[in-house]
Amino acid sequence: MAGKTGNDLDSLTDSIKELSKNIPMVREELAGGLYQVISNGVPEDNWISFLEQSSKAAVGGIADLGQTVTVTSTIIKNYGLEWDTAGSIQDKIQKTAKNGVTSFEQLAAALPRVSGSASQLGISIDELMAVFATTTGVTGNTAEVSTARAAIASTTGAIRLMNIAIASSPYLIAAASAAVLAVGIYKICTSSNETEEAQNKA
Repeated sequence: MAGKTGNDLDSLTDSIKELSKNIPMVREELAGGLYQVISNGVPEDNWISFLEQSSKAAVGGIADLGQTVTVTSTIIKNYGLEWDTAGSIQDKIQKTAKNGVTSFEQLAAALPRVSGSASQLGISIDELMAVFATTTGVTGNTAEVSTARAAIASTTGAIRLMNIAIASSPYLIAAASAAVLAVGIYKICTSSNETEEAQNKA
């Protein structure tokens, strides 16, 4: 798959052996991960570093290595990022899994479906992750949120902020509306108190 023979192949084999000493994965699994790294179009100079980052993320997130490689490379390509941002992207997925009712593996399955359209609509990775962190468990599971997000993104003429708001959750929109109403009531009450004080002084 890598098109390597002789010393180059030996070098890759040695890299896999070295990784297996530091990451709790069997060599066969790491070798399969390298296959996925190459299949997903990661440049040769980044093969081993990308595999190392993805292996650590897969172990930390209790996720499949191949799926971890795929979601990371897909997001990088969709957003036009550098390949050395893999660790940062995987950290964001980990935090999203921690803050939402979801898991790294579920996000790894869902994010490739929506990251392309989100990028085209100008929605940042952080905003996209926030949607999954706040809506999973409220409006549905990870797959349902992903499906809804993809459907919303395909709607023509949807402006960026509206798209984010709609994707967020009816409950969050209601909460935001309640907050605005509360501020309005507070201002009215404050204004009434000030008027009453002025009248008492008079």
